[in-house]
Parts: sequence; C-alpha cells; structure tokens
Amino acid sequence: MQSACSMRLAGMEDTAELLEKKQASEISKMSLEEALTLARAFSHYLNLMGIAEVHHRVVSVRIKEHAVLYQSLNLQGS
Repeated sequence: MQSACSMRLAGMEDTAELLEKKQASEISKMSLEEALTLARAFSHYLNLMGIAEVHHRVVSVRIKEHAVLYQSLNLQGS
C-alpha cells in the first residue's frame, strides 16, 4: 500500500487526498484508548527506525574504516 506522500510524488494528488480523508475518518472514529494505543505503537516504530539508522551508520563507518586499514596494510606490505 502506498502512502499519501508517495502518491503525491507520483502525481496522484487526487488519490492521495482521498487516502488522507479516509485515514482521518478512521482515526476520528477511534476511542481515546485505541488512539493512544496507535500513538504508542507509532512512537515505538519511530524509535526502532531511529535505532536502525544509527546502527546502519555505525556499521557503514566501521566497514569504511576497515577498508582503509586493510588498504594501508596492503600498501605497507608491497
């Protein structure tokens, strides 16, 4: 399922607007408890995405550092 944002980027403005209205309608029908549960779940999701991004950056930096070290060791051994 596409998000409204990706639909807008694809030039599907009308479809994106309909999706946003449907989502707003569904959210407005929720009880306070359901909305709170949804908000908490979304908060956890965003926290996990942040952790994944940091982990990816750390791994990428380590790979680059190891490549530089490996290359410098190969140049010294030549």
